[in-house]
Amino acid sequence: MPFIVLDMFSLRDITIDIQIEIAWDEAGATVGELYYRIAEKSQVHAFPARACPTVGTGVHFSGGGYGNLMRKYGLPSNKYT
Repeated sequence: MPFIVLDMFSLRDITIDIQIEIAWDEAGATVGELYYRIAEKSQVHAFPARACPTVGTGVHFSGGGYGNLMRKYGLPSNKYT
């Protein structure tokens, strides 16, 4: 059975805009990198993802991303476009 391997390691760009409260990330970025970039820009903003810093955001958010802030802010997949 044929298959392909999709390497998303180079797709790691993360852009945070605190003024309009939006974060753009590519599928190869990890949750830890996303948290770090948000923390660089703001001390009060967060994202309701799980505390798994090495998981890629593309995988984490497409599967729901159950995390500590889920009860208050909902699933990351509900906020992800």
